[in-house]
Amino acid sequence: MELIPDENSSPISPGNDYIIDHKCLEDRVFWFERRLDKECHTYGWGRGLRKASQLYKENIILENDLRKKENEIQIQKEKIEHLRMLLETKTPRVMNYELDEISTPDIITPKK
Repeated sequence: MELIPDENSSPISPGNDYIIDHKCLEDRVFWFERRLDKECHTYGWGRGLRKASQLYKENIILENDLRKKENEIQIQKEKIEHLRMLLETKTPRVMNYELDEISTPDIITPKK
């Protein structure tokens, strides 16, 4: 019995791919618990504990990956805000962010 869900089979709410509906989450947890209980009674508690430990380890790895991605997003947001501020103040600058060179020459505002 395979307890690890298939890829892209996580519950989602209509219209938003990243929010899990509470009832759907509870249903999936309930059925996972039933399958784990059945596996433990069929093959012994050792196998069930190994499966649960494996899932816990995978969860920790995913949480770590999520934190890294959130940190990368925050860094990019700070760069965007900094560049927006430079454009709004019309200050000529040349910056080097890793491989990209970004310049903000004086911007001529059209007269109305």
